[in-house]
Amino acid sequence: MARKLRNQGWRLSETVINNDGLIVDYIFKDSEFYGNIGVKFDDLPKQQTFTFYVTKSFDEKRKRYFIRKDIFSKRTFEYFENNINEFVQQALEQYLSWSRYQIICSGTVTDLG
Repeated sequence: MARKLRNQGWRLSETVINNDGLIVDYIFKDSEFYGNIGVKFDDLPKQQTFTFYVTKSFDEKRKRYFIRKDIFSKRTFEYFENNINEFVQQALEQYLSWSRYQIICSGTVTDLG
């Protein structure tokens, strides 16, 4: 996962040790968009699962337009361990497929203050 994302210009937002919770989060920034691809550990009673997500956003006129998709959620480690490269590819393809228009129409918007 790390090698594939780094080769495409993504970088860790924080080391796993410094992150607030059990999360591995890669970020990407170009001249227009921000992106996140990550794995979050869901530590629930008697159920330890993972969620793998991708986001894309942009800021305009003091507003942030944001869209997110879970590639999978609440799955066991074994579920993605053997297929992580496939899931990373799905996340990258999803990120690239979202247009500015789709983010505005299907995502959420918040004021930046």
